[in-house]
Amino acid sequence: MAVRVCSVSSPPGGVLPRCDVYYLSGLVFTARDRGLARLAAGVDPCGGCLEGLAMYHCGPIVVRRGGGWVVVSAGPTTSARMARETVEAARRLGVRMVIGKGGLGGLEAVLEELGSVYLVFPGGAGSLAARAVKRVEAVYWLEELGPAEAVWLLRVEGFGPLFPVTSSGAGMGRGSRAQPCSRGG
Repeated sequence: MAVRVCSVSSPPGGVLPRCDVYYLSGLVFTARDRGLARLAAGVDPCGGCLEGLAMYHCGPIVVRRGGGWVVVSAGPTTSARMARETVEAARRLGVRMVIGKGGLGGLEAVLEELGSVYLVFPGGAGSLAARAVKRVEAVYWLEELGPAEAVWLLRVEGFGPLFPVTSSGAGMGRGSRAQPCSRGG
């Protein structure tokens, strides 16, 4: 097993070794059901600022502090229910990485065709994810959608562990010897 660190701007391409663990640094945006539906429909909240970034299936818990926002918890949300919208948003935005929980409803292969990779963040580790968030850069659709469904643009450092999942399901615990992978930067 190798531990790899990478940035959002230069993610590893192709199929990732399933026994590697990744930690990510750079800009990541959150996407849950309602915000993701808008992105998939082509609604751009910020004039292209999300293009080429990593998408994280997450509805963070945030608090206002000192005129800004602080992420208290940022655990992943189940990705399978948002699979089709995820693929469409990834296509429209040129998303290089999608991070979530569980499988992607069999659409991992479509992401691979788009040149994107799917990685999972362990469920139940929201405080670990929050520690990697160094700053909230922006929030979109907060008034309309509320904090959990809004799209948050986050600067992260050492965000992980992230484990790659391939179209064959490798890395998802299928089989008795599935190994984790992580991604970072």
